Amino acid sequence: MDIKKTLMRPLLIAMFISLWITPAAFGWGELGHRLVAEYGTPLADAKALANCHTTSALLVAHASDPDKIWRQQRFMHPHEAEMHFFHIDRQPNDWRRRTSPQDTKQGRLIYHVIDFLDEAARQRKAGNWDKLSEILYGLVHYVGDLTQPLHLHHDYDGDEAGLPDLHAQFESKMLNRFETETRSGIKSRLAAEKIPEIWQTIPLRELIFDTAEQSSLKVARLFASANPAMGMPHQSRRHKSKRQPEPRFDKKLLWQHTGELAMNQLALGARLWAQVFNSVCR
Repeated sequence: MDIKKTLMRPLLIAMFISLWITPAAFGWGELGHRLVAEYGTPLADAKALANCHTTSALLVAHASDPDKIWRQQRFMHPHEAEMHFFHIDRQPNDWRRRTSPQDTKQGRLIYHVIDFLDEAARQRKAGNWDKLSEILYGLVHYVGDLTQPLHLHHDYDGDEAGLPDLHAQFESKMLNRFETETRSGIKSRLAAEKIPEIWQTIPLRELIFDTAEQSSLKVARLFASANPAMGMPHQSRRHKSKRQPEPRFDKKLLWQHTGELAMNQLALGARLWAQVFNSVCR
């Protein structure tokens, strides 16, 4: 008997199981992250793409790499799960002055963005374009996470608020169903205001921290707005089940009550991404 293989088998099984049971509390969902990249990149300086040897199409195509690829690469990205959220309501009073989290279980997102910005500057200076591209893919994704309110609050799935599964319903399923309306809403918001002039007077680090804090403060509004969309599903007499049905979201009602907030936040994400992209590549 190969003792080494025998000892390794339980470890490998545990690793594969962990991949399946990791909570899916990541970002806006693929569509949302693509929209941040798609609508935010054109707001940046015209020379930014060429300066960093990338294209808008690449940034859009790879905007979900941290969710779809990096989180599976446990050896290359061992703490990736903690990079997508930052529970502001669970942070110490000095969180804005810190450069690393006091409790990693409450997330690393904000500090990770700052670290990635520093690394992007180093890679651009060294002319390591492939590595810089990878960092940019991460940054555009994490900027999206910063503007998804549920990524900045400990009740990220709405369980404590009596709104289980709100995370996936709000950031993915609703947007996928109402993609046309979402795109139209983002476009109209960016047409009305691209990058706020006042942002030019705010240090980027402070802007990132402000955005995260403001996003977290919108969670209470999101919970209140989503509540009317939660109800018991209708059961016909013919197909009535013996099991008591569980409450679930009506996607149309959820859109009616929370769609505006989603579009506002996605437009905010696009603006912030343009600012971040400019800071690296302008």
